[in-house]
Amino acid sequence: RTYQEGIGDMAELCEELEKEFGIDLVLSETAQRGYYFETKGAVDLPPECRQVIKNKKRTTFTTQVAQQINSRIKENLQEIYVLIGTICSDIFTEIREYLGPLYKLAEMNTQLDFLQCLARVALENSGWVCPTFSSTLAIKNGQHPILVALSGRSNVVPNDTYASSDTTP
Repeated sequence: RTYQEGIGDMAELCEELEKEFGIDLVLSETAQRGYYFETKGAVDLPPECRQVIKNKKRTTFTTQVAQQINSRIKENLQEIYVLIGTICSDIFTEIREYLGPLYKLAEMNTQLDFLQCLARVALENSGWVCPTFSSTLAIKNGQHPILVALSGRSNVVPNDTYASSDTTP
């Protein structure tokens, strides 16, 4: 709330300076300068204006009051960062015990998604068979699914593959 009040104070100061100086001002902000005031064109400003930067397109400046408000805003931001750090640390501490099951759940979800994709592709491509798993790998008329999808079944040459622990290289 204090941070918002500081920004509100800067907006009010901008309006007051517009009336006092008789020029249109825009409240601007950068990480390096903080909040400052900006007007179009090279304008002559009263002596109470500080850090005046003039060029052909615009004039930027600040005032002592604006610098004080800026300091308060920066202090408030630092407090907010500390609070956020504390809250995040507390949250991480609380959920740490659930990370193992969450990783397991994510892994199971990934496997389920993979199996669903295989099932969908198998349904779309009749002629595919359900493999049986054993200590021997034997594939008859095997075709790479991506090659089949890209070039059509007629252009892909099927291969037989056999591998087992008894096979010598």
